[in-house]
Amino acid sequence: MMKDINTAAAALIDGGWTPEDAEQIRGEYDMTEDEAAEIVAEMRRILSTKGPNKMTANEIRDLTGMNRRKFCETYGIPYATMCDWEAGRVTPAPYVLNLLERCVRADITEKLNK
Repeated sequence: MMKDINTAAAALIDGGWTPEDAEQIRGEYDMTEDEAAEIVAEMRRILSTKGPNKMTANEIRDLTGMNRRKFCETYGIPYATMCDWEAGRVTPAPYVLNLLERCVRADITEKLNK
């Protein structure tokens, strides 16, 4: 359940929503007050601890719920490269993580809007 909350909160942030939009989020997505409060709390946590473009490759992959092989196939990343990134043997350039995070968040947002 926490991964779903994290994914939803991250997608809302990526879609331009802020924690201050709690009532609008609740109405737009037909949530109970408790569900909206939980999502908004997760949005605040994400914004306070990470900020935009500060996720690791592993954290980005975790948003998808995919295993490493599926993630690499989906996003065109060589498997060995992803293994090196996640193990900390190689640090990807910040722009690479930024682009990857944007792609993943766009895909999540698209799936949530279906």
